[in-house]
Amino acid sequence: MSETPEKPSSLFQRLVGTKVRFWVVVLVLLAADLASKEWAESALTVKTPFIHAGVSRIEHDSGRHGEEGVEFIPGALHFKYAENYGAAFSIGSDGSIPFAILSIGVLGILFYIVAGTPRERWFTLLCYALITGGALGNLHDRLFHKTADVRFAFGPDEPNPNYGKETTAVRDFLYWPFDIPVYSTVALDPGQPPRKFPIFNVADSGITGGVIGLIIVAIFTPDPRKKPKETLPATGVAAS
Repeated sequence: MSETPEKPSSLFQRLVGTKVRFWVVVLVLLAADLASKEWAESALTVKTPFIHAGVSRIEHDSGRHGEEGVEFIPGALHFKYAENYGAAFSIGSDGSIPFAILSIGVLGILFYIVAGTPRERWFTLLCYALITGGALGNLHDRLFHKTADVRFAFGPDEPNPNYGKETTAVRDFLYWPFDIPVYSTVALDPGQPPRKFPIFNVADSGITGGVIGLIIVAIFTPDPRKKPKETLPATGVAAS
């Protein structure tokens, strides 16, 4: 009697049923990101009731701690609240919803890749989990976090161009207080002083760490399509 061949598992089973550790990392990072954003919005801003265009609002002023923010690791890592209305590095300002749609598409592709990744490739899955958790954290803000009406988004001298608008934004609060010449336009304009690295959050850290990890995997994982050259057996010389 012939055995019945096993039915291939569904995409959902391969994504959820066999990737428990992946989802644990995703949920831990997502919870840490959202909790830290709530803390930053509460602790690093001054909330003042005011009326704008006939609508009662709560203004969040992030400039009260000065341009360098609140020291956590002096000279290395500070806390400074800001809202990002675009993508990473504030690219595409005022595009939260388009970037949210793009994020959903990227997540769909990522889930498909994760479903096809064997559990044995745990480091690769860890990198995917960091990217997924970070993407979900920022996607939450782009869909559900309405702007907190921050009058000065990046310091007392830089007014927020989206102030008073009904829109959504990603909350950022981690800040490196030193200049990063690589990120500046100094190469294009010698007179341009170096700018500081953009304010970021836990989700951004997860995404960056995951991408770096995948690059390491790509560099050091041998390509299975390339077979090592076989050593030909030594041919004996006819002895006379």
